[in-house]
Amino acid sequence: MRRFFGAITHVEGPSMIPTLKEKGDYVFYEKVSLLFKRFRVGDVIICRSPRNKSQFLCKRIHGVDGDVIRCGRRMVTVPPGAVWVEGDNANDSIDSRHYGPIPNGLLVGKVVGRVFPFRRAGRLASAPIGRIRTPSALDNSREHSR
Repeated sequence: MRRFFGAITHVEGPSMIPTLKEKGDYVFYEKVSLLFKRFRVGDVIICRSPRNKSQFLCKRIHGVDGDVIRCGRRMVTVPPGAVWVEGDNANDSIDSRHYGPIPNGLLVGKVVGRVFPFRRAGRLASAPIGRIRTPSALDNSREHSR
């Protein structure tokens, strides 16, 4: 069942604070989205590290193919068949800002929610305000700055 539908995994580390705790939360991720390529900006995903395929990462999608992402002083266009991921704790996350867009082939699944600890079980919080910029938001900000 794990192979086709999803699994529960332990996530730890500082990169997804405050959404996930540094000492570790258990989350359920589903794999059906992989089949239908249904990933959106704001989704929290599990993926293989592009630097070490045996290591798994938990990050939030900030851009999908065709989106333009501000990365420091430069703008990056996410290529077809890839996503741009970042941790919610930008100051303590190694993510697409360091290694670029992630090929969709490295995606393992989409996190549905936290299952443990029980007192915090449920859907994950939406993205921290102001952290995700969609192409339309960039267009609007350009119009306001003119």
